[in-house]
Amino acid sequence: SLSGTADKPGSPVINPSSQSHAGGTIVFKLYKADCTTLALDFPTAGISATVNGDGTYPSSAASYTPKETGTYHWVATYSGDSPNTNATDHNTSCNDTGEDVTVNQLPTTTVTTPSDGSGTALTSPVALGTMLFDKAVVTGADAGGNPPGTVNFFLCNPSQTTLDQNSKPVCASGGTAVGSPTLIADSNTSPPTSHALSNGTAGNIAGTWCFRAVYVPSGTAYTGSSDARNSECVTVSPASTTTVTTPSKTTGIAVNDTVTDHAVVTGSSADGDPTGTITFYVCDPTQTTGGSGSEVCATGGTQLNA
Repeated sequence: SLSGTADKPGSPVINPSSQSHAGGTIVFKLYKADCTTLALDFPTAGISATVNGDGTYPSSAASYTPKETGTYHWVATYSGDSPNTNATDHNTSCNDTGEDVTVNQLPTTTVTTPSDGSGTALTSPVALGTMLFDKAVVTGADAGGNPPGTVNFFLCNPSQTTLDQNSKPVCASGGTAVGSPTLIADSNTSPPTSHALSNGTAGNIAGTWCFRAVYVPSGTAYTGSSDARNSECVTVSPASTTTVTTPSKTTGIAVNDTVTDHAVVTGSSADGDPTGTITFYVCDPTQTTGGSGSEVCATGGTQLNA
């Protein structure tokens, strides 16, 4: 707010019929906390407003968007209009708290999705041995642009997951680090987003695998954020097997002869030899089902061993 200016001499000087207000310019500058360094990318020449006598002059002739967080100080300098109006300035010592502006970090949100190597979401359950990746999308604000920085990814296998307050598995802590890639800025998104993809890990244990992602911002514009919800989890199914059994005798069996059963369990070469136990049952002629020549021991029977 400028006051106390003197009008320019009129014409004629004695009893002028016309007279104009003081001119000149007010230059606004925005300094960092040290009151010496201009805000990042602030115009070196400042932002100017043309004066036409006493009045209120905003700095809106040009705009500036803060690029860094911190405390800033506005300083205004009026050039004056010699010889009638002297120059003046305000807050050159940066001690007027009314001219202080505090710029805070912008919040972000991080949302992650278990994915394949192309970033396409996986749908549970997936087959044993499937390569598991995690895709993170970090959302910022229009004023801050695409969030920069890295994402730290972690993966908990079924023995490392814990339960959240809803008794659902999550990777709340620990796990194995699976990459810290730099975010890639997305185009034409509002609010702006950036994304990253973790390294891949083979889901070689059946059960629920869960990711955790932690956004680490670079610069001071944004706060960090993370995602470790149950939606970060994917279920890996056990590999399928086939079991084929063969009696040690099928013909020429007399009463009280001993007959044994031999079982072969087949898995897949990618998942190795099947492990575990086999429980055998035998049905006597009163327990079998099915017609003559097609009898089976579908249920019941006597357990032999495991």
